[in-house]
Amino acid sequence: MNSPSFKTIHRSDYQPPEFLVDSIDLLFRLDEQCTRVTARSQVKRNQSAANNNPDLVLYGTNLELLKVLLDGEEIDSGRLVVAENELQ
Repeated sequence: MNSPSFKTIHRSDYQPPEFLVDSIDLLFRLDEQCTRVTARSQVKRNQSAANNNPDLVLYGTNLELLKVLLDGEEIDSGRLVVAENELQ
């Protein structure tokens, strides 16, 4: 039997996050058939981060995305990436 290999992660390996979340408001609509969650976030770029990735990338699994709004305007909901030029 193979034993799992573990990689040591040191505090010096951590980097500041690319973006900071100023606030997040969640609204849950519970139903017997499904639950709908609306999230409203205020996000800003972290000026002290390395800025390796200029885009804001949001990850989710087992979710049905209905739509994404940026400053009230719907953006491509086929993927959850907010390009750097949309963050202005």
